[in-house]
Amino acid sequence: MDNNDPYLLYHGVLVTKVSHTDDSLKYYESFQVQDDDVIAITYPKSVIFGKWTDHVKCWRNTDLGDRILYITYEEMIQDLHGVLERMLLFLGKSMSKDALNRVTEHCTFKTMKQNKMSNYSLVPEALMDNKKSFLRKGIVGDWKNYFSPELESKFNTAISEELKGMDITFPLG
Repeated sequence: MDNNDPYLLYHGVLVTKVSHTDDSLKYYESFQVQDDDVIAITYPKSVIFGKWTDHVKCWRNTDLGDRILYITYEEMIQDLHGVLERMLLFLGKSMSKDALNRVTEHCTFKTMKQNKMSNYSLVPEALMDNKKSFLRKGIVGDWKNYFSPELESKFNTAISEELKGMDITFPLG
């Protein structure tokens, strides 16, 4: 790479020079993030791709009609086998009871957490801290253990406002 290249190579990852310098990237190595820092700093644009609520709302487009099957994490934890049956019905497919039972077992949180093809453990350390598991506990509502009451209230208020008038429900807490 020469000085005219629009990218920097940092720990094996190409990053754009528009947003980064060697010095700014070195700063990130010692930066300590706390759980509520991420929400406070990034909300309402929680990720690089925009707000989560905008992403969710775009799938409620009436042009899509009944071509989208909505499934929540809570439903999968509560009744994974039933959710998979709904998926088969939605897709107009069928499978034997034995095959459905095997798919259900392969898709459990416990199995996926141990599977290197689904638990992100194959992602290089330069891109992701593998000291902590990407898949946490598989417990519905565990997020509440990481939010202060004030942060939970702000989050619930913001999400409720963003989704006002939408036919989207999920447990806020």
